[in-house]
Amino acid sequence: MFNNDDDLSEQDRLTEMFVDVSHVGCCLMAKWRTGCQLMVYPAAIDGVTDTVQGGESNGGPIYLHDVKWNLDMHTPVSRKLVNESYLVFASMQEQKAMQEDKTINRAQLLKFSRNYRSIIRSCLLELQTSSEDIDADVAIHKESQMQLYSIMDLVWSLCEIIFIENLPGGVILLRMVEWCKWNFPLVDDLVRSCMSSRDNLPYQHPEYWNAVTALVLQGRLTEARDLLKLHPEFQV
Repeated sequence: MFNNDDDLSEQDRLTEMFVDVSHVGCCLMAKWRTGCQLMVYPAAIDGVTDTVQGGESNGGPIYLHDVKWNLDMHTPVSRKLVNESYLVFASMQEQKAMQEDKTINRAQLLKFSRNYRSIIRSCLLELQTSSEDIDADVAIHKESQMQLYSIMDLVWSLCEIIFIENLPGGVILLRMVEWCKWNFPLVDDLVRSCMSSRDNLPYQHPEYWNAVTALVLQGRLTEARDLLKLHPEFQV
């Protein structure tokens, strides 16, 4: 039983229905509504009927709560991810069964991995290009889904380099540099911003040192050195 808004979370306030009843009990009741909806409310019952009975008056209201189901996996994009990725992993299991005790070779495993990543990117692209009119709540959910798929692709691509490609030490460093450059293009934006600064003085740009540091962290030492040469203290 709730008598004031302080007893409710922010999410509850968004879905509550106010009912002015002066007498309530201490039992929890529920009613099904059309469209697979469930309304939950505090009430008193006599064991046979589900009508609200009299009790001690508390002088306050009770609330009906609309229970919402978690439908994240019921959206078209989520179902696409589940259905198409199932085919990838099922094919991989069939391939393993055909080879009996032998392990799947690296080339085949890499093919399966990239097929799975292509599905994730396809789902992400579908979310990015959808332009139908949506309300604020749906827009927030869509944004969170886009972030989730982006992170999934980012992490999976990194695991693919480290665990599936299984490259020698020197080669994997080059692949990691490529991975950083491909997935974090902010560095190039910082460099362009510095180079297009007013008065043609890149070293006076507020993002100059951030650009230099980011280039070093990405292993792009030649570009970092060229940018440093634009600073008077590092000119020969």
